[in-house]
Order: sequence, then structure tokens, then C-alpha cells
Amino acid sequence: MPQFSANLRYLFQEYPLYDRFSAAADMGFKAVEYQFPHGEDVSKLQTVLDKNGLELVLINAQPGDYAAGDLGLAGIVGHETEFKESIEDAIFYSTTLNCPRIHIIAGV
Repeated sequence: MPQFSANLRYLFQEYPLYDRFSAAADMGFKAVEYQFPHGEDVSKLQTVLDKNGLELVLINAQPGDYAAGDLGLAGIVGHETEFKESIEDAIFYSTTLNCPRIHIIAGV
């Protein structure tokens, strides 16, 4: 039986971020993906996950300067230090929020 998770970057955009979690739960989702939790308060994220009975199943490692068009750091020569820092940050969020998967974005 397939299991689905709501990607909160793309679904429920009509709501502020933290309201998207309850919207997903109201639609019957048991799991969510939140690609870029970096910079968010982890205790607040955990509270909203718990409140809505949701599991966070996927985050992304930081993509670099996303607003400037960066789409990952893993395959970009000269960004090794920034990539290492992005992995450390992703491990912090995934460990703290009990998230089993990190998507490492390669870059263009």
C-alpha cells in the first residue's frame, strides 16, 4: 500500500508555514516533507508536528543561495566547506526532529 507525505513547500501555500502542518493533518496526511527547515525554531517545528500527529519524513540539505539560483552544493567545485556546513546543519535538523531522510541537492 503506498504511503504519501505532503510536501509543505508546494502544498497549502495559501496558509502561513505553521498552518500548513494542520492543513496537511486535516487532509488525512500522517507525514510531511519540509524541504528547508534551516533557520526555523526546531522546538516550534516539533511542537507543530506533535500537535498535528505528523511525522517529518524528508528535509533537504541547504541548496546554497537559493534566491540567487543555487540548486545544491554537493557537485560544485569550490564549495566544499559550504557543502560540509550544509550537511552538518541538515544532520542537526533531521536528528532533532527525528526525520529519517535528507535529500542532498547536487547542484547544476
